[in-house]
Amino acid sequence: MGAFSSAFFSALLGIVGCAKLLQAIARDNLLSFLSPFAQGTAIDDEPTMAVLITYFLTQATLFSNINQIASFVTMTFLLTFMVVNLACFLLKYSDFALFSDS
Repeated sequence: MGAFSSAFFSALLGIVGCAKLLQAIARDNLLSFLSPFAQGTAIDDEPTMAVLITYFLTQATLFSNINQIASFVTMTFLLTFMVVNLACFLLKYSDFALFSDS
């Protein structure tokens, strides 16, 4: 029961978090076609339209080939990790080269 509830609330948080992000992007008017997703409920300002579109996009993604999506996400994570490590290495090396006594 704990594993089920943990997975359920994690998925729910992902959908609601993405909907809040979509609402924020729509409110900043970065992309004009996203303006219908800027509005929220009158009481708590919950993004109901953004939650619905996020849910439907998630369901559409689940009907596609999950293995391709997983490999894409893994590769982008690894590339991000590599670039961060490369940046740290270059910063450390440039600091060493500029301030070394030799």
